[in-house]
Amino acid sequence: MSDYLANVSQVSPRNAPRLEEKLRGNRMLTAIEKLMIYQTLSRHWRRYLTPTEFVVLSYIVDRSAGWGRGDFVACGDNVLYGDREYAGVGVGRTAYYNSLRSLEAAGAISRKSHRDRTRIWLHTNWCNFE
Repeated sequence: MSDYLANVSQVSPRNAPRLEEKLRGNRMLTAIEKLMIYQTLSRHWRRYLTPTEFVVLSYIVDRSAGWGRGDFVACGDNVLYGDREYAGVGVGRTAYYNSLRSLEAAGAISRKSHRDRTRIWLHTNWCNFE
């Protein structure tokens, strides 16, 4: 089996700790690893999230892991209402900030405010697998 096929055969949502280490080390994710994160969100994490939390975490995954990084920086209005590059998150201000608080409490994200912007870090190892 080729090295590529061997790596693809290891694709599993259970690789979250390895992905977390890679994200924290500021190493770019491969296309397969990005797909793994999207699949983990859709196939596993969703069962632990409210619909609003799922929408917000999907947005965070797209803005961070979707670009191969572990974090992103944006102002609240950019996330809520969007711009030319990104559609807004599609939920109201209160629902968005409540979801950020609950996702942070669950360990799915961490965040730090910088003046009018917030840096949000995605954590792939926040959920235990059965």
